[in-house]
Amino acid sequence: MGLVSFIVALKRPFQDLKTFIIGTILGMIPIVNLLTIPGFALRNAKKSLENDDSLQPWDDWGDIIIKSIVYIVITFIYSLPVVVIAIALLGAIIFSMLGVMIAGTSISTQSISSSAMPFPLAPKGNVNIVPILTQLGATMGAAAIVAIILFLLALFIVFILPMALMHWLRENDFGAAFRVGSVIRKSFTVPYIVAWVFSLITIAIFAIVAIVLSFIPSIGTLVGSGIAAYAINVTTCTLFAQAYRELEQREKAAA
Repeated sequence: MGLVSFIVALKRPFQDLKTFIIGTILGMIPIVNLLTIPGFALRNAKKSLENDDSLQPWDDWGDIIIKSIVYIVITFIYSLPVVVIAIALLGAIIFSMLGVMIAGTSISTQSISSSAMPFPLAPKGNVNIVPILTQLGATMGAAAIVAIILFLLALFIVFILPMALMHWLRENDFGAAFRVGSVIRKSFTVPYIVAWVFSLITIAIFAIVAIVLSFIPSIGTLVGSGIAAYAINVTTCTLFAQAYRELEQREKAAA
């Protein structure tokens, strides 16, 4: 994927003023933006898969909303491993802390009871808390390791998710998004990695635009967020579609 493709993708959201204005307005509205912007960007990506990088109009709203919902569902399913591990990790930490609290309460009770005795039984109150602190340290250390693994897993899922979406769009089959072997194999290719690099540059560019517009009183922040939501989604989806398209062309040439 060359620089020209990046420029085409970057300019695509602005090819038509009316489409850009509608996209910006929709991007400013919570919930509405979630149900429209992703679907519109994916409609454009589907056209790019068909070798058409022109900006599509805001029509067939039913298809736009359906694509947005499917996007949310696929994202949720891919996120499930991270969610499950995070909940399990949180539960383990909570139970561990409860165990430490219960042990600490027991120590305090024993100490008070022993100090109240007038006989030589008092030394029994000197309970060693080192094992408890050791247990707490071990638990937190294990939790830190799991948290790092969780973070890396989340990064991996974020990385391959656009490729899963391109599988679904290309084959027009929901199940295609979950052909994990093919998704991973195509994700670790030069065109796809380059598309990710350009996507990060795109996000940085429009984040700066949003920050600059936020200095405009009253509506600056809102307009900036609308432009960023619309432009980032359309541009990045186009980039990933171009990468998928290039991979298909390579496969055909190699066949």
